[in-house]
Amino acid sequence: MVKIIDGYAFDHDNYCYTLYHVGQREKGVFGSTEKKSGEMVDFKDNIGYFGTLDSMCIALLNYETKRSAESAGVKTLGDYIEVMKSVADEIKKAVNVTAF
Repeated sequence: MVKIIDGYAFDHDNYCYTLYHVGQREKGVFGSTEKKSGEMVDFKDNIGYFGTLDSMCIALLNYETKRSAESAGVKTLGDYIEVMKSVADEIKKAVNVTAF
């Protein structure tokens, strides 16, 4: 698995790139949606499959922007665009395209 930015990674094969949201979260108690066990477990949630790196990065930008905007309580389009720029800058730093 290849790390992209904090919380995101991808795998690839001959056919596609698979984008994942990865990290740790508190393990829930079996049979209950409200109780927590206090134990932290690793998770790897599949976001989607993509034919190109470009399409995968665009999906990552959209996915993380929505998550960040929701947690930040964004109310205006201008604020949403600022969140998107911040996420895009983080992805650009990870890609470091100056090597090409």
